Amino acid sequence: YSQFFPKALSGKQYDVCIYDVCYSSLNVPRVDANRFIMRLNDNPGGFIHHMSPIVANWFQDTLKNNKVDSVWPVSPSLANWALELNGKLQIDILPNGVSLDAFTNHRASSSREKSRKAVFLGTFQPWFDWDILFEAAIALPDWRIDLYGPLGGQGLRDDMPDNIHYMGPVSFDKVPLTLAGYDVGLLPFKPNGSFLDYFDPIKAYQYWAAGLGIAATNVGRMGDALLPWACLGSDGNSFAGAIEKAGEERQRWQQDSALQKHLDESNWSILAKRGLSAMIAS
Repeated sequence: YSQFFPKALSGKQYDVCIYDVCYSSLNVPRVDANRFIMRLNDNPGGFIHHMSPIVANWFQDTLKNNKVDSVWPVSPSLANWALELNGKLQIDILPNGVSLDAFTNHRASSSREKSRKAVFLGTFQPWFDWDILFEAAIALPDWRIDLYGPLGGQGLRDDMPDNIHYMGPVSFDKVPLTLAGYDVGLLPFKPNGSFLDYFDPIKAYQYWAAGLGIAATNVGRMGDALLPWACLGSDGNSFAGAIEKAGEERQRWQQDSALQKHLDESNWSILAKRGLSAMIAS
């Protein structure tokens, strides 16, 4: 990446450069800006499976050596992680969110009969827990479980239960309509301290916006991120129970004013204004 810096950005001076934890941020030293803000969307140590340790350490060194003016972590635990690296960092917690307008006309009806359909929509990272999902599916033979997203080089296992169906990737603009056909959104993850102890699950916001119940595994900061509007399980049987319970609670959660307030505050347009205010204030 350091060899392919866009010409359009060269020779210009900017007031602010905002970047997050991704490979393209290696171009930041080539940007001429008065101030730099790191959007700390994830712990870089969580991506060692596809990110060089040299790159992960580069992000940490940027924080340690005061090479950034402000840091916007997505969770309190990620903020604490950054402050442990450098207690003098200027921190503004800015969580993830959802484009609520996209879900206005595509939302699971609260009056709809239960369909016993659950969905996972996302990427299949190393922390995706196939075993617990398979065990739950076997315990719920009358449920249909659909999986959407790129497999990331993984092959589908031969022992996949008959009621689990891999549907392939779906374009981003089709996400609201796709999710509206389900009762429960799934987050079946297994422990991964470098990632799950710090993350703020974007998929949860999409599931809530689509009117789904959420069933998740009880790992990392999942409880802090999701409760009380989710059901958690720690093994195949309890995760199966969480799916059934989330299906039952879906309608009640849809009518919960506290959840709606949480979603309203998590609208990307609101978060963008918060970020702008923090940028101006600093």
